[in-house]
Amino acid sequence: MLPFVLILAILLLFVVLLDRMIARMYRNPRKTHDKTPADYGIAYKEIFIPLSKGSQLYGWWISTSPNAPTIILMHGWGRNLSRMLQYIVHLYPLGYNLLAFDARNHGSSSPEKHPTVGTFTEDILSAINFIAESGLVSSNKFGIIGL
Repeated sequence: MLPFVLILAILLLFVVLLDRMIARMYRNPRKTHDKTPADYGIAYKEIFIPLSKGSQLYGWWISTSPNAPTIILMHGWGRNLSRMLQYIVHLYPLGYNLLAFDARNHGSSSPEKHPTVGTFTEDILSAINFIAESGLVSSNKFGIIGL
């Protein structure tokens, strides 16, 4: 009986350590936003996009006109929406509505124990649905830039 309990304890320890190692590999340090669109003279509104289980995505909504096309800006892995400021500065004067947001476990969005490409995809779809259902725009012209 003792060898069985010992083997079970070792397996349990292995599973716990493996889970911690995977979480550490895929969980990026959360970087804060050091600048906002306001630092470039661009008015913006902080928004929160609801997700399942009470989670939410944090973002910036920059509006030019309800009839203007909307571009959703998505940062890359390990970044946050501040990465998109250089594009906001160039796209805003062209008349686009802009939505930049932090993916789960990035920036100011809700934490996620094991973020994946799948959760990134869900976050993008949630941003699209948010724009479509929010009443912020009357145009159905959307684009996405991911970097």
